Amino acid sequence: MSAGKKIALAISPLVILSITLIVFNYLSMKKIQAQILNISEFAVIATELVQTAKIMFGRQSKFYEDVVFLDDLDAIESAREASGEIAEILGRLGNMSGQIRTESDIFLHKLDDYTNSASVVYIKMSEDNEFLEKTENIQIVKKLGKEKNRLTEELDGFSELVRNEISRKISSANMSAKTRNDLTAAISSAIIGFSVLIILFIIKRKIVSPVVRIIEESDRGIGQIFLSSEQIASLSQMLAQGTSEHAAASEMKSSALEEVSSMVRKNADNTGQADNFMKKAGQVIKKANDSMMILTYSMEEIILVGQETSKVVKMIDEIAFQTNLLALNASVEAARAGETGAGFAVVAGEVKNLAMRTAEATRNTSDLIEKTLEKIQIGGDIVSETRNIFAKVANFSDKIEKLIISIAGTSEEQAVRIEQISKAFTEIDKVAQNNAAIAEKSASASEKMRAQGEMIKNLINELRSLVSTKATSGKIS
Repeated sequence: MSAGKKIALAISPLVILSITLIVFNYLSMKKIQAQILNISEFAVIATELVQTAKIMFGRQSKFYEDVVFLDDLDAIESAREASGEIAEILGRLGNMSGQIRTESDIFLHKLDDYTNSASVVYIKMSEDNEFLEKTENIQIVKKLGKEKNRLTEELDGFSELVRNEISRKISSANMSAKTRNDLTAAISSAIIGFSVLIILFIIKRKIVSPVVRIIEESDRGIGQIFLSSEQIASLSQMLAQGTSEHAAASEMKSSALEEVSSMVRKNADNTGQADNFMKKAGQVIKKANDSMMILTYSMEEIILVGQETSKVVKMIDEIAFQTNLLALNASVEAARAGETGAGFAVVAGEVKNLAMRTAEATRNTSDLIEKTLEKIQIGGDIVSETRNIFAKVANFSDKIEKLIISIAGTSEEQAVRIEQISKAFTEIDKVAQNNAAIAEKSASASEKMRAQGEMIKNLINELRSLVSTKATSGKIS
């Protein structure tokens, strides 16, 4: 068996091990990619679930307010349905993480207590207009408000739990990748060491090729070495120059991406501030709308009171008219009585004058009341229209707030993506710098290889002079 076959036979297990290592590395990379994809899906879904739970809790609070302000008892059932949807959302979130499941179970227990208590209290508030006039009831409402604020803060805390879970998953993926890399490095080192030992053993014990054939082969190959070394030196210089230019371009792109990332982060911060302003504006609009509603009710009551007052004035006018008729009849009877009824005629005249002044005063008062009622009616229409406008403004404010929240989420995601791209450009820059260094080393190695070729050429000529009497005629030129 030839030495080449022996070497091939000895190295074949090493080739199989190398292929196995490559397959192992490929499967490891696929597993890491799957972990990264799972982490990304978890981040998106968990964040969306938390935001949805916050929105549903806000809707539940709005339903309870509708019970009081709109006298809508059906809103109690809607609030319970909203609580059920929050439980379903947090259940899905808990299924994605054991730690989050524990926290969600605790929160849902508190939410169930709050929902039951709030339903009872708001129903009583709707049915009893004097409910809040009692001190103990005010304390109950304040307690519910504090519980609502605590639940809101705990919902906000779920975002932190999601971020911690993402960090834990990333750390786990990094640790798994590090373990695989260490195992791969150990196996690679073992394969390389074993390969070197086997090759050295075969070279030492099995290779006994004819020196003359080696000389002839070397004679032809040394010229190729010179040519190849020159080509390698030229290509290395070109590679080094191109790599330097690529590194400079990558650095500029990385810098530009950092500026864009900073702008996107700033945009996300500004959007968050705008969201806070819109929430405050929504609260102000709601308060104004509530005040307009109360004003509308007050004006309607004023109109009713004015109408009743107008009826009373008309009744007084009717009494004055009847009194005037009685005074006229009394005057006629006093005239018939002659001197005996003279004093009574004077009194009847005064009663008649008083009745006429009363009738005139009641007519003036009635006119004023009618004009006042007309003005109040006009004002009531304006207030009603204003309240409708406030309701529309509140609706638009809610839509704008949702849009701002969506923009903030998109800006944050863009910032993360840009940061990832920036890191990728940094890695590319490092690779480019490494390539430049390798190119310089290749050029240096080609020079050394040319020098080694010169030395080998001299050694071959000396070896030829030792094994052939015609060495002087066959020297390498």
